[in-house]
Amino acid sequence: MYRLSRQVSLILSIVLVGSLAGCDNQTPRAPLPAPQQLTATPTDGTIVLRWTAGGPAPDRYGYIVYRDTVAIVAPPAVAQRLDGIRADSLAPDTLAFVDRSPTPGTVYHYRVTAVRASGEESPPSSQVRATVFPAPVRP
Repeated sequence: MYRLSRQVSLILSIVLVGSLAGCDNQTPRAPLPAPQQLTATPTDGTIVLRWTAGGPAPDRYGYIVYRDTVAIVAPPAVAQRLDGIRADSLAPDTLAFVDRSPTPGTVYHYRVTAVRASGEESPPSSQVRATVFPAPVRP
């Protein structure tokens, strides 16, 4: 009898501790706002992306730029992730990224998400597209 009640007590303790471990009393955070007003401007073999923050988010860590050669659906899980950008390394109101690796003549589609330090991403920005054309050959 003692052995059975000890096993039951041990199992009950594990269940209670496991249940409490999943409980945190943190206040739910507001969702990150999606970046807004995304633009893409091709210039001299690069594509310059610019956007605004989309709203206040004191815990925003930075941004992730997504690029693909086909339209990017939300969420942009399949698109290629380009370099992440820390929000505090750029001006607080206008953010930018220079894609230095586009292939001339290829249409690229871009979206941007805000990200927290935990890795949680905002909804993606609206999508933009741009193409870098080869420089004309001079005789």
